[in-house]
Amino acid sequence: MVTISAYFGFLLTGGKYTSNLLIVLLAVMIHSFGTSMLNQYQEVESDKKMERTKKRPLPKYIFDSKKVLLVSMIFILLSFLLPIIIKKKFITLMLLDNFIIYNCIYTPLKKKTSFALLIGSFSGAIPPIIGWLAGNSSLSIEILLVATTFYMWQVPHFLFLTEKYKNEYKKAGFRILINETSAKKYNIILIVWLISYFLVLTNTAFIILRQGILSDIVISLETVLILILIIQDKKSNQKFHIINISILILIIFYIIKILSN
Repeated sequence: MVTISAYFGFLLTGGKYTSNLLIVLLAVMIHSFGTSMLNQYQEVESDKKMERTKKRPLPKYIFDSKKVLLVSMIFILLSFLLPIIIKKKFITLMLLDNFIIYNCIYTPLKKKTSFALLIGSFSGAIPPIIGWLAGNSSLSIEILLVATTFYMWQVPHFLFLTEKYKNEYKKAGFRILINETSAKKYNIILIVWLISYFLVLTNTAFIILRQGILSDIVISLETVLILILIIQDKKSNQKFHIINISILILIIFYIIKILSN
């Protein structure tokens, strides 16, 4: 999904397919591999306490933790090197930013404050920017709006996940919003965020799809999805899938627009 969001950022540029694009996407993919492996190394003791994660390779001692750490750092360093080889140093800087945000700040901060999510969500905004930079030399309002949309999506994406596993997160020592505040306050925060996300998402659809039938369809679909999330008392796993579908709709319809042209 990280690589797909980077590819989506490239599509927005309308650029030509080159070997450089493949190198950038490869860098993004191995970077996500490396940071994920490092994250699991960092949280192995917590993962042992959660049903959702206790069957991962490190808690089950399938792999040696020191070797996992070594391979993760090799992947991360290689992801930094690949963009430099094709003279895309700003992409290396963006990947470095992601590493710092995700592994150095967000991961340790999750046990200190439930608002760590607001920092960690920047990791979701970075991949489309990297894809854009693979086909363009400078940023634009368009890609910044798309990145903001991905950032806004990350928050309810994680909140709905924590709703389902709130007891496990508490047992593992992670501080999450649903365990740190009253149900009423949590619902207010969630609804306000969903409405804000909807406004950003629909504006993004209107701009990148241009005014027309496709943007009207997307905005209509997004309206229905957000209303379902706000009004109906759905189970957490259903809400988790609905919020993910909301961002996929934007990507799918933009691809349809490209193909139709």
